[in-house]
Amino acid sequence: MVSSVVSYTVNACNIPLEIFQNIVEYCSIKEQFKFFSLNVYLHRTLKIKSLKDADHYLIGKIGNNILQPRYSKLKELKMNYSHKNMPLNHLLHLQYLTGYFDNNVTHQQISNLTKLEELFVGFARNINFNHLINLKKLKLLSCSIKTENISELTQLEYMDILNYDKIDFSTFTNLKTFKISGHNNNKLNDDMIIPLTTLTHVDINYCYDIADINCLTNLEYLSVNRCDNIKYINNLCSLTELHIRLNNNIDQNGLNRLTQLKILNLDDIKNPINIYMLTNLTTLDLYKIETIQNTQLCYLTNLINLQVIACPNITDVGHLTKITKLTIGENDLNIDEINKLVNITQIYMFGFVSDDVGGMTTWKCPFGDNITDIIRELKEQGMLACSKYQYIIDQLNLPKLVYLEYGYTDE
Repeated sequence: MVSSVVSYTVNACNIPLEIFQNIVEYCSIKEQFKFFSLNVYLHRTLKIKSLKDADHYLIGKIGNNILQPRYSKLKELKMNYSHKNMPLNHLLHLQYLTGYFDNNVTHQQISNLTKLEELFVGFARNINFNHLINLKKLKLLSCSIKTENISELTQLEYMDILNYDKIDFSTFTNLKTFKISGHNNNKLNDDMIIPLTTLTHVDINYCYDIADINCLTNLEYLSVNRCDNIKYINNLCSLTELHIRLNNNIDQNGLNRLTQLKILNLDDIKNPINIYMLTNLTTLDLYKIETIQNTQLCYLTNLINLQVIACPNITDVGHLTKITKLTIGENDLNIDEINKLVNITQIYMFGFVSDDVGGMTTWKCPFGDNITDIIRELKEQGMLACSKYQYIIDQLNLPKLVYLEYGYTDE
């Protein structure tokens, strides 16, 4: 029996094409066909080894077979590739479209898709999207799109941009979520930010031309990566989650008034920064932070989740007894301090090595009633030899511990 709404994705399993097409046709006739993911696995049903080796006529034939007019009830479509003249314009009920357009998809091919609410496209070139009047979410990945191509999409609530042309974002005054990378020509500046007062979620990367975001007083989430001119964010009093990475100009007291923060992530910040007043924090993630010391953590007694990696001046955490999840790496926390955290159920212990090990290597160990067997196995397999924790791990005495993850990384 087929459910009232069908979502279908071709996986790596070898489904005969005729069976697959029968499923598609049945669902479309019954108007139950909601979602289809058109990807490389479909080619395997025709025994095509790779897209590079494939006959382009066959690729076109597959697309035409699946996206022909009798499937016009389709609501969602994902394409991992596109080809010239791929039929799309008859999909009048399409609400969600994601795909890599390259130079293959034109304005004419999507001119009728006015019911689209979400559009995620990659490598699109000079396509005018202004006719998509119901669009709420837009994501552009490595596209060449000018401001005039999207300027009339005033109902947008979500925008995620990695674009090759400069865009003026100040007209999108209904945005709730805004993500942008300043690579290429994405030059976000203060004047563009001022009108975007409805924003609640902002993620900005490599935006060196922006200095003041304090006008965004409705922000609840903020992630700032390599935006060195941002120094003060004290007016953003509605923030509950904040991530700052590689921003060394943030003022020491730049977070003082953010007392609603629940989640704080500081990554590789060299200058001093005060966090002791953030007493509502439940999650604190510190990576390569040398300027925060034990005295600041004394006030953060509501912490439940603590991550401290490469923070040499944090050695005392025993008073943070609400913590249930602890992640440590390359620290001088002694075993007695860790054992004071009697409510810990999960602990993650990582070390750094100088050799190239291809990133993170971990061992995940669910705990039973006894830690002894787990520790013995780790020692026998030499898994402890990569980190300073090899000398303390068998001294863990955490009565509620149910999960240990141990490993190392080459940074």
